Amino acid sequence: MAHCPAMRLALHTPADFDRGPVFVESVLKSLHRANPKRLPVTLELGRVDDSVGLIADVPSELKAVFMTQLADACPGVRISVLPESVSPTTDFITARRRLRLVPDVLPLATHREFEDTLDRVRADPLATVFSALRPSRSGRLRSHVRLTLKPASRSRQLTAKKTAQQLQRRFFSLRIADAFRRCCTSDRIPQRLFAVLLLPFSRPAADRASTPALRKSEGLLFESWLDIEVTAPADARSTVRERLDEIAGAFGQFASTDATFAASDITIHSVVRPADSMKRRGFLLAPVEVATLWHPPAADVQSARLDRSLLSELEPPLHLPNPATDPTVTELGRVQFRQQRDRVGVSLEDRRRHVFVCGKTGMGKSTLLLACCVPTFAPVVASA
Repeated sequence: MAHCPAMRLALHTPADFDRGPVFVESVLKSLHRANPKRLPVTLELGRVDDSVGLIADVPSELKAVFMTQLADACPGVRISVLPESVSPTTDFITARRRLRLVPDVLPLATHREFEDTLDRVRADPLATVFSALRPSRSGRLRSHVRLTLKPASRSRQLTAKKTAQQLQRRFFSLRIADAFRRCCTSDRIPQRLFAVLLLPFSRPAADRASTPALRKSEGLLFESWLDIEVTAPADARSTVRERLDEIAGAFGQFASTDATFAASDITIHSVVRPADSMKRRGFLLAPVEVATLWHPPAADVQSARLDRSLLSELEPPLHLPNPATDPTVTELGRVQFRQQRDRVGVSLEDRRRHVFVCGKTGMGKSTLLLACCVPTFAPVVASA
């Protein structure tokens, strides 16, 4: 079924942002439930202007849910619409590398494991990733991490639960157990069939207690594709490979005891091509895992060239003078808070009182006074 094209949004985090990934987790759960058509959503870490920050490609059908939920969960984060990206010239190359969670029914290290509950200290795991994604000084080397998501189908979720139960079986040797772990959730059919052939070399576990894999498979799941992309001049192939290895290595911190990210071979194209991210079978991630990999950076993240918003949006008073409803109000501008863009001005009663305007040079003091004077004296000049 056809759907509206995705809208590319940039998230600008204020410098004093103090909310963690747990708030983004609630946004992702709402996005999962509001997406019965299983439309793909792409969450990116990459270049925003001359900095590195967060980007989201959200279908138009899900834009309202995403922006509303994000504004409530992460107040102060400003959202702007990005223009369509311009493809580099033919003297550039694009290199890609895919990461895949193996086995995907086991959870990766989430943000909860990066917190010290006793000292109330939280280490943001994305700090290392943002450092690896830093733009070059010349701006000719650009790096992106793209996490494409769509709600897992019912059959895929049932298969994940069955695989989680099979992982509890007692295999006859560690080599067989390791082979089953590597192949049971592969994106290649022959490897998954090989894992089935290994099941006769095991016996059912005596204890069917709940495991992390079972708990993950019983909750909400996203089918996911994680791609690293680096664009650079054609004569910088060695630099591109080093940058890809650095970014892929930054995701090693998310590896848990039994699950880790496996990296594919590097593919290099002389012409920019759209990534065929969804042709192969994706791996499974829970909302808490996605929130760990993609969330607004906290105030203590000091990575180089990190995109930060210098302005913080505050909710305006409920009743403001509005020239649309009162013609005696002198219009000064518009409210900018979330999706509110109401006209706002100064009432006639306030203009008849003394006004003190202060501020640094270039902040708009003269413009404010001019906006108040022009509506008052314009009719007099016109009638003279």
